[in-house]
Amino acid sequence: MFWIHSPRTIVFGENAVMEVSKYAESPILIVTGGRRTREIVSKMVEPVLEERGFDYQVVGIPSGEPNMEVVEELSKQMIKYSPKTILAVGGGSVIDAAKASWIFYEHPELEVVSELRRFYENPFTLPTLRSKALLIAAETTSGTGSSVSRAAVIRDDERRVKMPILDYKLCPDVAIFDPQLTITMPKDITAYSGMDALTHAIEAYVGIKNNDFAEYCAIRAVDIAVENLPKAYANGDNLEARKMMHLANMYAGLAFSQKGTGLAHSISHVLGARYGYPHGLLNASLLPYVIDFNAISAEEKYAEIATIIGLEASTMEDLIVELIFYLNRLNERLAIPSIDDLLEEHEDDLNRNIDDIVRDIMRDPTIRSNPRKPSIEDLKKLLRSAAEGEFNFYSLTM
Repeated sequence: MFWIHSPRTIVFGENAVMEVSKYAESPILIVTGGRRTREIVSKMVEPVLEERGFDYQVVGIPSGEPNMEVVEELSKQMIKYSPKTILAVGGGSVIDAAKASWIFYEHPELEVVSELRRFYENPFTLPTLRSKALLIAAETTSGTGSSVSRAAVIRDDERRVKMPILDYKLCPDVAIFDPQLTITMPKDITAYSGMDALTHAIEAYVGIKNNDFAEYCAIRAVDIAVENLPKAYANGDNLEARKMMHLANMYAGLAFSQKGTGLAHSISHVLGARYGYPHGLLNASLLPYVIDFNAISAEEKYAEIATIIGLEASTMEDLIVELIFYLNRLNERLAIPSIDDLLEEHEDDLNRNIDDIVRDIMRDPTIRSNPRKPSIEDLKKLLRSAAEGEFNFYSLTM
């Protein structure tokens, strides 16, 4: 038995953003991010709403992954404006901020900091939403899958962790995937977000839950991403590659929203909050090491992924080793730094605080879907191996 949870409506394709007027109710609060997404809203969203006579207001949030202060301030803006539709236009950070703030717009009696921490510790316990507003999400990057997912990730700066808030109530009512919104995405964001989508797909595919729909979406996302991410990275104006990466993003988001992610996400949530690296960058650089650790518990599925990518080897074990080194080569092709380079400047902190870091990784809810349950010592060994650029698990047994 399995369940499928997704937006009520998904609109995909060129000019899909023009469909927003069919689903929105006035007044509309548009949540956006930095200069690039603000320009997208101005050029591609506002004219559609003005032509149809909608009342709307645009609110920008600071660039970067949202913390609890951003959520609190944005929820106050929502309460002040009283929208019937919240329209989030941006990358995962914008959509996640809108999702989390929506909770406190619907329930202003709740205190932001304590409740977000409680939701983090107790997934799938959110109160009822949608009594005041619907949520529409239009992604301007191709990786987070936030517009079709059950998750919102919020930084807790005091505790130096990222908190995945998980509940199917957070899945937007309408998801809009318009590849034209991604054309101006910079090369580094193209790389990081694309590898984020690939990590979502791979971790969902090997995750412990059984869900045929999610696994189909995951393997389809892998197939599309490995073919089109290098093309989108090499030429950002390649609309067909952008379109296909948006499709991979959608499939991967649907996959992990049903099955969850895994250890790469658990580690990247903690290291990202601690050291300030982008989420997709960390996922990309950690993924080969996580596969090296997990492979003994998910050999057949990793071998299937390697075959879908087009890798060849005489044994299943060698296929998985090829997959690990393929992902390292893909990172190099996309100019993504290795995890040992990223952690080199934090070596002292990592060694001094490894017990606290591992404790936070073990608390992250995404670890529950991982195919291999790590011990505290396993995680310490994995972190040290990654920091040294060495594979110390599955690949060395071959």
